[in-house]
Amino acid sequence: MNMSRNSAKMVRVTIDVDGYRWRVHGSRTGIRWQAHLVELLGGVALDIPLDRKLCKNLRAAVAIALKREASTVNPIREDLVLT
Repeated sequence: MNMSRNSAKMVRVTIDVDGYRWRVHGSRTGIRWQAHLVELLGGVALDIPLDRKLCKNLRAAVAIALKREASTVNPIREDLVLT
């Protein structure tokens, strides 16, 4: 896990989920955290389905990385994921 903060609100989190490395860009609004973009890292092709299960796993990993409850991280939508 690697976190960098460009400003008080914008955060980039690097996480490992389902055998892949991901960078999640997002921000906090009040007590909620929301992803704006999710990038697949490493120049590899995704060979698992981009579905609700993967998005749920990404959300859980982001919550752990940010030391937050998963309920305070908005669900990650499939259309935010770049593969």
